[in-house]
Amino acid sequence: MERTNNNAIEDTGQDIGQYVGQNIGQVVGRVVGQDAGQDLSQIVDENASERIDIDARTEAIRGAVKAAGAGALLLTCLGNVFYATGTVFNGYYYLSEDGEPICFVKKSGAWGLDNAEHIRKPEQITKILAERGFETPATMLVEDGQIPYSEALRLQKAFPNTVLLPASQMMREVRSVKTPYELSRIIKGANMAANIFNTVPSLYKKGMTDNELWIEIDYLLKRRGHLGFIRQFSRYFEGNGSSIISGPNAINPSPYDYAVGGAGVGKALPAGANGTVMTEGSTVLVDFATNLDGYLSDTSRTFSVGKTPDSALAAHEVAITIQDMIVKYAKPSAVCGEIYEKAVKMAEESGYGDYFMGYKQKSRFVGHGVGIELDEMPVLAHRSKTVLKEGMVIAIEPKFTLPGIGAVGVENTCVVRRDGLEKLAPSLDDKIVSLQ
Repeated sequence: MERTNNNAIEDTGQDIGQYVGQNIGQVVGRVVGQDAGQDLSQIVDENASERIDIDARTEAIRGAVKAAGAGALLLTCLGNVFYATGTVFNGYYYLSEDGEPICFVKKSGAWGLDNAEHIRKPEQITKILAERGFETPATMLVEDGQIPYSEALRLQKAFPNTVLLPASQMMREVRSVKTPYELSRIIKGANMAANIFNTVPSLYKKGMTDNELWIEIDYLLKRRGHLGFIRQFSRYFEGNGSSIISGPNAINPSPYDYAVGGAGVGKALPAGANGTVMTEGSTVLVDFATNLDGYLSDTSRTFSVGKTPDSALAAHEVAITIQDMIVKYAKPSAVCGEIYEKAVKMAEESGYGDYFMGYKQKSRFVGHGVGIELDEMPVLAHRSKTVLKEGMVIAIEPKFTLPGIGAVGVENTCVVRRDGLEKLAPSLDDKIVSLQ
């Protein structure tokens, strides 16, 4: 975003991802006292201390701030605040090049915050910084892609001698590589999802609608510890991160960037289950995210009512083959767009290319990052030049939409390892499961 004389945010064009990819493993290793080259899976259980982990995240953020050539960073959006502090609060998180983080809290009630100052308005921040002996930074990173323009203007007035730089993309790149504690939470959620998927056939009753089955699954999710909400970065996403698609509803497009759409229950939320009765010969695609301790996993499985049509079985096998290719190919240094193109080519060569990732309306991706938010980096998408790094967590979801039958395919949350992807819930079978 080009800076004008009227207090806009300047774009440095700096590649922060390069810093993150080279240094996040070293930062985590140094803080937890482990060899920087060690596989993080070996230290998740014994060293997944949130406090130590937050220290590592702080250093990762600080390194990115320095790489951007900025004097300080100011965060206020909840996903970034949660990443930086382990909790959420109404206010601002401030980090300078060398000082300890300061939390400027507008409303009390935040849990376990260190080094907090209570304020009523952002204009008080510069005064408190001066009282603490900090100089006003010449440049400061703010969340250009998330905060309203009015807030950006207000922050510029609060820091009149500071050039504001864009932080949103930088923070997405920092957060794309997960630390041990973060990974341990996502693994826990993925395995809770696996247990619930194994329970789905026992929840089904003949004559059920998709909505009725979803109510049963949603109840079980919350009983098992799912927080019941999903954070998302994009303002074009809505919903609870979950859906059931059955039979003819599968071909209905959605305004959201989902692999499979669905009409939904009405115009207010046109996506997902729409009250379709799940009938003999149809497939039922169940897709839900779990939120445990603020971290998400995302999983899909395909079920069938009665005998699965041969075309659905064949397309589903293609989805599994595409997934297996991605698991093998998605190593550190692999390019996301190239992985996507390989998946599309495999779908086309199978004869099911017209039904891959949508029918009436296609989604041009085959996997997305997950963590604090459902739509994190990286995205295995058309033309994406993002390079994979070890420790990234991705939900891989090759799917097909078959008119008159429903949707088929799988989705598994995986972590990027040195030799490819590792499924975080490997015990869950990818095959279609009959509900009868």
